[in-house]
Parts: sequence; C-alpha cells; structure tokens
Amino acid sequence: MKRTIRKVLAGVFIACLFSLPVFAALTGDISGTVTDSSGAVVVGAKITAKNLSTGTTREATTSDIGQFSIAQLEIGSYEVSIAKGGFKLYKETTTVRSGENSRLAAKLEIGTADSVVTVEATVATLDVATAQMSDSLDTAEVQSLPNQARDPVAYATLSPGTVPVSKDNPFLGTGSFNSNGSRGRANNITVDGIISSDLSTTGEAGTGTFSYDGVQEFKLISNNFDAEFGRNSGSQVQIITRGGGNKFHGSAYWFHQNAFFNARDFFNNVKPDGSNGPGSPTPFVQNQGGFTVGGPVFKNHTFFFGHWELDKTRGGGSTTVAFVPTPAQVAGITDPTSSALFKAIGAPQSASGQVTNSGPNQDNGHSWSVRVDQNFHDGRDNLFVRYGENPDVAISPGITFVNSALPGFGAQFGGTSRNLVIGHTWSPTSNIVNQFRFGFGRSQASFTPNTPFPLGPQITITGLLSVGESNIIPQGRTQNTFQYGDTVSWVHGRHTFKFGADVIRYQSPSVFDANFRGTFTFANFADFQTGTPSAFTQRVGTSARHNFALDAFSFVQDDFRLTNTITLNLGFRLESSGGVTEGNSLLSNLDPHNTTPIGALGTGPLGGIDLGGEAFHRNWNPAPRVGMAWNPGRGKLVFRGGYGIAYDYIFLNPITNLRFAAPFIPSLSVSAGQFTGSNTYANLVAGTSAIQAANVASIGVFNPTSINFGSISAVDQNL
Repeated sequence: MKRTIRKVLAGVFIACLFSLPVFAALTGDISGTVTDSSGAVVVGAKITAKNLSTGTTREATTSDIGQFSIAQLEIGSYEVSIAKGGFKLYKETTTVRSGENSRLAAKLEIGTADSVVTVEATVATLDVATAQMSDSLDTAEVQSLPNQARDPVAYATLSPGTVPVSKDNPFLGTGSFNSNGSRGRANNITVDGIISSDLSTTGEAGTGTFSYDGVQEFKLISNNFDAEFGRNSGSQVQIITRGGGNKFHGSAYWFHQNAFFNARDFFNNVKPDGSNGPGSPTPFVQNQGGFTVGGPVFKNHTFFFGHWELDKTRGGGSTTVAFVPTPAQVAGITDPTSSALFKAIGAPQSASGQVTNSGPNQDNGHSWSVRVDQNFHDGRDNLFVRYGENPDVAISPGITFVNSALPGFGAQFGGTSRNLVIGHTWSPTSNIVNQFRFGFGRSQASFTPNTPFPLGPQITITGLLSVGESNIIPQGRTQNTFQYGDTVSWVHGRHTFKFGADVIRYQSPSVFDANFRGTFTFANFADFQTGTPSAFTQRVGTSARHNFALDAFSFVQDDFRLTNTITLNLGFRLESSGGVTEGNSLLSNLDPHNTTPIGALGTGPLGGIDLGGEAFHRNWNPAPRVGMAWNPGRGKLVFRGGYGIAYDYIFLNPITNLRFAAPFIPSLSVSAGQFTGSNTYANLVAGTSAIQAANVASIGVFNPTSINFGSISAVDQNL
C-alpha cells in the first residue's frame, strides 16, 4: 500500500562456505542441561521438541555432560519432553524466537514414565547463549501496539538506542533509523529472509506483500551480531510471516479515517461560503480492510495461510499559492515561440496575479499472499512456499507540485512489489540440520507525467512561476533480488557449529530523464514576452540503465558451552561485494590510473575516464566475531559482551547517477547572448539547433576538439 511510496566466484572454499545471513534468521534453537534432583547430569535422556501449532517433532539425546541442542527450529511455541528410565516424564513449554537460543534447565524427579512433571513457562525464556542484543515482538504484541501505518518496521524504534532519522533528511526512505549511533542507511531489512531493503536509497522496499495481521514475529538485532548476520553494520530487522497450523484461525478487519476530527490547514483562512475566516479541514477519507485465514489441509502434514487487503484513500492536500501573470501581461506576449509555449501549458493567469490550488491525495492499492507448509518424515523434512503481491497506484500533493506551485506539471506513482520464498529444512540425524532457501524479491517505483498538456521544456521565470512538466519526470526503477542460501548446523558435545553458503544477485533497471526536454530560464516576464531567455540547459541521450551486481557472504560459527552458565560465540565471516556493471556497458567513471586523453584536455592529475566495466572493483571483507554470554546462577540475569567487524552494503544511488557522466549523456548549455545563428530560441524549442545536433552526435564518444564535458560525481573504484 503506502509503504511502497525506494565475476565469477573464485575458490572452492568460498563456493562451499557462502552463507546467507538472513536465511538462518528464520529459525531458532532449543538447548539445555538435564540433571537429577541431586544436581548430577543425566546422560542419554531422550529430548522431543513438539511444535504446538503444526504437531511436528524433532528429537535429540543428552550428551555425556547432560547437555542437548536442537538447532534451526521454526519459530513458535514448543512442548519439550524429556524421558529417561527411572525418572518421571518431564514436560516444559518454551518459545523459539528468530536467531535466539532458548535454553532450558530441566531437573528430573525419580519415578516412572507414567508420572509427568509439567513446567509452565510464566515469563519469556531468556536467551542465555548468545552475545547478541535483540528485541522480539510476537503476533499478539504486534497487533496490540498502535501503528497507524500498519508497518511493523516502525517498531524498530522501540528498541533502546534506536531513533528515527532526522525529519529534515529527505534522502532516506521509509524504514530508515539510527541504531546505536549507526547511519540511517545501515539497516538490513528482510521479510521471510528476503531482502526488503531499498537497493538504491536504503530504507524498506516491498514490505506491502503481507498483512500486518499476518506477522508472526518482528525482531531487531541491534548489536553484537553472530557471524551468520551481516550485509549491514547497524542492525538486522527481521519480519517473519505466519503459517498455518492444525487449527483454523483468521481475522477480518476494517479501518476508517476521515476529516471529522482533523484540524484545518494553518493557511486555510477561507470559509466554505468564500468569506474570510477559519476554513474547513483538508478532505481525507481512508478505508483499509481485509482478512487473513489459515489452517490445516492435512492435519500434522500440510498447512496454508493467506491474506487479502485493500487500501482506498481519497482526499486533498494543503492549499498552495502560485504567482501567475495577469491577463494584461499575457496579452503583452509578442514572441511567437513564447506565445505557443504558454498556450500549450494552459496559459495560467489571474487578475490578482495569484491562484490557489490543492493537490489530490489518492491511493488505490491492494495486496495478497499465500503460504503453504508441508511436513515430511514426522517433521524431519519441512518445505514451505510463500508468494505475495502488492500493486499500487497513488498521487499526492508532494508529487503533484514538483518544481511548480501549479498542478498539471507533476507525476503519479505506480508500482507492484512481489515476494517469493521457498525453504527446505532437512534433519538427517538428530544432531545435523540443513536449511536451504531460495528467494526472489521485486519492488517497483515509477513516476510518470501527470499532465493534461503536451510534454515540452520547463520554463522558469525568475520571481514569478515555473511551468511545463517537471524536468525530473519521468523516472523510475525496479529492483530484482535473487537469493540462494544454505546453512548447516551440527551439534557435537559442548559445541554447536554453523556454516553454509549464500549468493545474492541484484538487478536494477532504471530510468531518470532529468532535464531531457530542456529548461529555459527568463530573468523576468518581460523577457519571456519578447522571447529573450537568459539560459537554456538540456541533456541528450538515453537515461535507461540496467545495473547488475553479485554479492557473496560466508561464515562459520561455534557456540561453545564453556560451562553451564557461560557460552562463547566464536565466528568468522567473509563478505564480498561485486562491482556494479551495466547491461549495455553504459558506464562512465573516473579512474586515477587511466591516462587516456579526454577530448582536447589531454590528461591531468585526476586521471581519465573508464568506459564500461565495473563501477568499482570486487572487494573482500573479513569480519571476525567474538562474543560471550554469562548467566550467573542460571537466574534471570545475563551479561553479554562481544567484539566484531561489520560492513555496509554499497547502496546504488550514487552508482546509478553515473548515468549522467559524459560521454553517454552529453549536457549542453546556452547562456544569454548565445541564442544566435542556428541556436535560436525557436530552434532550441523545436530541437533543430546546431548545438543540439552536435551533442547528439557526440553521445558515447569524447569529441577530440571539445574541452567541456560537464561535471562528474565519481565513485571510488576501491570501495
């Protein structure tokens, strides 16, 4: 809904160890120590963990030191049963949370298996086996907390040390926040393990493919990441959606908002009858409604969960005031080119020299998703598939008034987000678990002209108005993310080892026709009347680009239970980010080592321009992680500490802006006194001037006689 309104791998070791940090985060572990009433460890006790929703079970056996660990369990509530000859059957319920280790301390009583000792958890189980700093919200907590936008990412700011980014920073998208002093761009946001971070500007993207009522867990890991987590250094945001169970469950909801309780706009001082005085509140009506439903297809084996949601918004924005010419000024336009341009854009005018307008505020969106879970071999083999879509079309005052206080020169938004994830978990033995996942995520953002007038140059008259379709429209981009990952867990004595493989492929086609129709500037309206511009700028060529990148991450981790109260988290991570390429080699970047002459300028201290290839070279970033968790006396207190190195994903916005660098998009400029010969005002409007033809001819090459190729915002090739 509105949340939608931003080389080949080398070496056998790397190919075997690349691991997806977010995939492992969809599961959690249960571990513990089993003792008798005297405190002696119990060896060989059978541990059974039963998922209370789906009925699936996993088993383990206590080691020679009385410890057990069941790794990579689906999140949710579990009943843990412990059986050993000569002792009463022990049962305890616990909750498995994403990326956490729920540790139990079971004390068996002498007796027969017919007798059962049941322990009901009255408080949330502490994660006493990891140094990670994290906060989790389950389904009930998510739904009980107020959230007008129905966006779970907003809950990240509930965690200590986390604050929203400055309201005055317009360059960070929705979902950006500062975690413990990190940058607002340093957060890795995932939905069911699929990267839902905006590749270009960061923040969230594609998070509308699920229902707010369908969130099973929201989790924020804010510090001391285990080695399996990475890609970003600030925090890990994990949203995990619900699946079906052995009981049917669902919800239906409708949210309505209107202007009845809204305050009027501060500048609205006109009553509905036209007289002076307090005006009416800005019109606004929003309806959000939908349903969720889930349950069994075949009890204990096949389950489903789905949702559908609709968002309809109708309203208006704040009043804007535009300065326009009077009818007398319009009558004084004598230049035929100016007259034709002014008529083409609707000839805005007013006897008072001002007009007021308010832009529409409309949204038409919906979303739906379906998830199917299948259990095989009594829960030792699990498969799930989830797919969701979120098409949306919207218009708002912010994109209605773009570079102009008049409507008719802005844009409308359209896009569809898609999310697919396939996961398979296999436990060949009681102490080995393998988890494979494939994910595909797509988000789109397209801003197309929203104008009743023919497209033409933008006209800026200093001190009066700007008319004509905005020179930054159209623009848009699509991000496709393909993820392949595998994680293996192996429990051996006091050790729980994890390692695996991950490759992420990014595709990002985009277009940004900034100033491709040209912009005329006039010093005053009199100059416009006589057809005497003071400046003209324009870009030529094509802004369409198709960028690609390949990232790979590897990790190995050992959670070593040093004592019954101390756990060491020892890990190493290797991150490799591939240089961004362009599908048609339309890439231009500064290279200090390139000595190829640039036009008539020759070479200089800054080097030359590389054409094609990569925006930056593939990098290799080692990231050791060391942590410790101490739970003195096995009580309610846990001390955590750790050290690690983390890296940030190189967001694509500065790289995609290389599209404007010469020679693929030449830029021309005509100043006052230069509108002569074939470069007249009329010819520039018609696109037939000599300077325009020369720039079109120079697309893709550096003219050896030219000395000015515009500016370049270079990207360091050794990022």
